[in-house]
Amino acid sequence: MKLNCSIDEIKRLTSQEAKKIFDNDALGAFQLLDVRQPREYEAGHIPGAKLIPLGELEYRYGELDNGRGIISYCRFGHRSMAASILLCSLGFENVYNLNGGIRTWDYEVVKGTTEDKLITGGEETFDVLIVALMLEKGALDFYSKAQRLVKDEKATPGLPETCCDGRYTSAETVYAV
Repeated sequence: MKLNCSIDEIKRLTSQEAKKIFDNDALGAFQLLDVRQPREYEAGHIPGAKLIPLGELEYRYGELDNGRGIISYCRFGHRSMAASILLCSLGFENVYNLNGGIRTWDYEVVKGTTEDKLITGGEETFDVLIVALMLEKGALDFYSKAQRLVKDEKATPGLPETCCDGRYTSAETVYAV
């Protein structure tokens, strides 16, 4: 693993060069990495791009295939250059940066959310548990707010007012709130 990579070690590609690589990449030798924020990605991204925001890359780089080339991009090319330098220093080879970012991309752009799965199979057990707890906390917040907003007793059947020792609702017992 390299300890440092310089900006000079990162290959810069024009949008035309990147498009040509992807058009001729029948074997999937390259992967496309979008390092912008989720809202930017949803507003428009290059088809096939994997979203890993720059701030998360240091922890999520394991989701990338070190055996394939990586072309990273952002809006203007600055964040993706930082991502490329980070990946290079982590031992990734064949790292490229889309010079000028997506604003120079004159080809197809798609809108919408990422198709990535919450759990891909390459995570550590701790990371999976954190995702599960975040989902559970979101569900607790949603149902707690819904229960407060709904005044109709028929709309909330089966939700006990108390549980166990008579002090807590079931959600509060589960989450130790």
